[in-house]
Formats: sequence, C-alpha cells, structure tokens
Amino acid sequence: MRYGVLGTGMVGQALATRLAELGHEVMMGSRTADNKEAEAWRQRTGIRRRVGTFRDAAAFGDSAAKRKFAKSTPAEP
Repeated sequence: MRYGVLGTGMVGQALATRLAELGHEVMMGSRTADNKEAEAWRQRTGIRRRVGTFRDAAAFGDSAAKRKFAKSTPAEP
C-alpha cells in the first residue's frame, strides 16, 4: 500500500519509518519540497521512501496520515 504522511516531525518520521519497515511505499510531505528534515530521513531510511510537499504526499498515497494537534482545555472543576 502507498501512504502519504503529512508532517516531518518526530511523529511523522516515526509513522513513516514504521510503515516503510512493514513494506509499504511512503512519501513524507512538508510545506516545501526541499525540506531538509524530510530529505535527511529519506537518506537514513532508504530508497523506497519519497519526500515532497503536503499536496504531493496526499496525492501519492492510497491513504494519508496526518497528526492533528488538539487544543488543550483546562479540566472542569
């Protein structure tokens, strides 16, 4: 299966790496196609991994994974 991972931080890299280890083709997307973190990840992990923009990664994958940040709200008393 082909996955597009949107984000190049720790979570995105961990998710993309594990999916690739399981034999999937993975593209990591960021705001720019020349993201240094994404390219460093690709160089470390192998040629079955690709990097590009968010749009590239979303179009690449049969599925797209995105980490959403939930706004923390204080607990009700």
